[in-house]
Amino acid sequence: MRALLLAAAALLMGGTGWSVTQGFAHGPDTKLEATGSGTNMLTLEDAQIKMLVDQELLPEGEVEVGVLYLPVGYMNSGGHQHGSTEVFYVIEGRLIHVLNGEKHVLEPGTVGIVRKGDTIDHGVEGDVPVKALVIWAPGGEADRLIEMGFKSAPLD
Repeated sequence: MRALLLAAAALLMGGTGWSVTQGFAHGPDTKLEATGSGTNMLTLEDAQIKMLVDQELLPEGEVEVGVLYLPVGYMNSGGHQHGSTEVFYVIEGRLIHVLNGEKHVLEPGTVGIVRKGDTIDHGVEGDVPVKALVIWAPGGEADRLIEMGFKSAPLD
């Protein structure tokens, strides 16, 4: 959990991306180190998710963390479900968050939670693209998104 909070704080403060050295979650003798800006970029049409923490960094799959980017005018990600709890923290823009048929608009500084089995759809309201931190616990959602049609490309 400490790794997750430090990575989120670095992102929100505009710092470089952070990754976790293997074993961090297992003991105090390991540490965070700045290594770049993420592991992979997942893309489906205009939606992008920059994976910051995934099973490559935490092989046990306790959590995955990404940054969701949606362009102005983006609507209807297609009602879908996740096999994990999904937590959004909106950084920029207004995220349309249709949860089990009920529309919510998440603004910067707000959190949205989607439980395993809920149906969710996303969009952008207004003229500012959406940038949101997304946390999945447990992990494994990156692989599910690829199965749903997202393309994965490694980041340098």
